[in-house]
Amino acid sequence: MYKVSDISLLIKNFSITIFFIISSIFIYSLIGTSNDLSSSVRTYLADQSNLQRQIIDDTTNVFDTYTEVSMMIAARALETEYIIEPSTADEIVNDSLEIMQDGNPRLYRLIKELNDYYIDFLR
Repeated sequence: MYKVSDISLLIKNFSITIFFIISSIFIYSLIGTSNDLSSSVRTYLADQSNLQRQIIDDTTNVFDTYTEVSMMIAARALETEYIIEPSTADEIVNDSLEIMQDGNPRLYRLIKELNDYYIDFLR
């Protein structure tokens, strides 16, 4: 038969074993949470990087469109003041329209229609 001290020792060893098992489960759950968290942070950073790249591309596109519209207005103004020939102004406007075609197709169509109207009816 077991003595009281033996039973006490068994209970103590059992308690220590249970404590280590629970501690191990807790540590594994922390590691899993940490991996999920680091994966979430990586995904967030990748999304943030893509968003920044998209903002830079959009800003570049807007700047290019603004520059080309300014060139077209300047070419038509210089043509009106007889500083450049109409053919030169047409060439500048058509070059600008080609550049705008990929970046901003709706504005391209609108300005192309205005340019065609200008050439057909106002000259």
